[in-house]
Amino acid sequence: MGERYRCHVCRLGLELDRQTDKLTIPPIEADHEVAPVKAPRARVIPTPVAKRRSPPRTTVERRTAQRRKDQRRKAERRKTSAPAKPRRPKARHK
Repeated sequence: MGERYRCHVCRLGLELDRQTDKLTIPPIEADHEVAPVKAPRARVIPTPVAKRRSPPRTTVERRTAQRRKDQRRKAERRKTSAPAKPRRPKARHK
């Protein structure tokens, strides 16, 4: 081949081909080869959960929750039911 040139911007080495009178890229030498870089694994985005489940309850927690639920139901029934009749005062025995 011919004379070697090096680009001062990109540092690319070029050779002057005397037959064609053009600059060409010289063949890559075996000792300059670099192993291909492995691409990192793609990140997995978790799918959204419609409703998160709470951890399982203990027996005591279940009973307490049921008791509260029953109390709320009773309170709702009291609100929606007919007004209570007035009570007569109890007679005192002497």
